[in-house]
Amino acid sequence: MKHSLSVLALLASASVAVAADAIVPESFIEPVVESRIKGAFEIGGNALGFSNEEDGDPEVSDTLWGGYASGFVNVDVSQSLIWSSDLQFELLHLAEDEDWDENAPNLLAVAGSSLNVRVGGGTIGAFGSFGTTSQYDEADDQNFGWTGGVLLTHALTADTTLTGHAGWADIRVDEDDEGFTGYFVGGSVIHGFSDRVAVALSGGYGYAEDGFDDGDEWGRFWNIGAKGAARVSSELPIFATGSYEYRDYENGNDDRGTEHAFRIGLSVALGGAGTAKDTFNVFQTPTMPYRAAGWAEALD
Repeated sequence: MKHSLSVLALLASASVAVAADAIVPESFIEPVVESRIKGAFEIGGNALGFSNEEDGDPEVSDTLWGGYASGFVNVDVSQSLIWSSDLQFELLHLAEDEDWDENAPNLLAVAGSSLNVRVGGGTIGAFGSFGTTSQYDEADDQNFGWTGGVLLTHALTADTTLTGHAGWADIRVDEDDEGFTGYFVGGSVIHGFSDRVAVALSGGYGYAEDGFDDGDEWGRFWNIGAKGAARVSSELPIFATGSYEYRDYENGNDDRGTEHAFRIGLSVALGGAGTAKDTFNVFQTPTMPYRAAGWAEALD
């Protein structure tokens, strides 16, 4: 008797569940959106070989050493919307008797964010950033600048992603005299050879019509670089990274600054599949306008 009652109760419960599914239309069932988060954190050391030229003649050439740290997080807030945020910091050492504006800018601190919409095999979004570079020695306060623009990505294949950006920057170092206020563009290609190895090539250009040097001179920059990441742990998503970037700055007075920037570090992938390609941020905030603003003062 007890066994029969148990069977009847089970059948009744199943009937109620089936009836509920039939009564409630699918349009009333709220879809569940899984939020996926991935990012990476990187820290390491860098060497900057630079040359500061006046009227085509080398004025100062040297190598600065220091460290850097960066991190980013990308969040799939819905099936079509991605929010990204990153932080980038770099500090180079100068001797006590050296001034950065007679050598090369030695500080960079930038925080950026973007909102991106999936379109076909890529994304289109808007980004903004807030940051600072080395400052004019006689400035009372640390000056901060900003950038804003559009950001595009396209998955060429499952292993290769193309990125591009265009924007406007307003970053002053010495109020109206030196800084970078103008447009900039750039792009990159990121390729994963395997889960363990990935590389990226990048480049950019920027131009300020005036206000770069002495308040009324133009200035421009261009850069090209490469970076690689290789997994060094079989258990954890830890990758050794290395990069090189060439940067060129020029003003309307025939003054020129060049940089050969080398970095070696360790990166940890957070979330995602934990591949080498995951340590590269396709939505990374451009930092070259901030570097150019510092060089505006160094070339003065």
